[in-house]
Amino acid sequence: MKKAFGYVLVLLIATGISGCQERASDKLPDEATKSQEVIAQSPSLAVSHSIEGNTVFLTFLTQNFMYAPEGQSEIEPGEGYVNVWVDNKLTRAYNNTLEVPNLTPGPHSFAVELVRNNHKPYPNTKISFTIQIK
Repeated sequence: MKKAFGYVLVLLIATGISGCQERASDKLPDEATKSQEVIAQSPSLAVSHSIEGNTVFLTFLTQNFMYAPEGQSEIEPGEGYVNVWVDNKLTRAYNNTLEVPNLTPGPHSFAVELVRNNHKPYPNTKISFTIQIK
């Protein structure tokens, strides 16, 4: 009798364990396992300016772009800084504004371009223009 009871007990435990298992097909995906299609957008740049006396104030309008801290060399997609040329002299902007003071009267050539942390430009972001200082 004890032997039969032991077999029945083992059978009940085995049945109980197998009944507790969850079937993979019954499981709904949680947020961590859902797949999602992401389309990477290239960074873009527009620039506006204002003039006060002999100083030009540039404002950079970017999309899909984050400014990196000065000196950062780690390359992150969509991150970097702005190269700014004023009369062919290069400077860099690490935020969305730049003040260019002490310009002499007359025309001044400007060019701006989004650049990665490894100093390589993002495609199709270079803008050139001329500003007249009176």
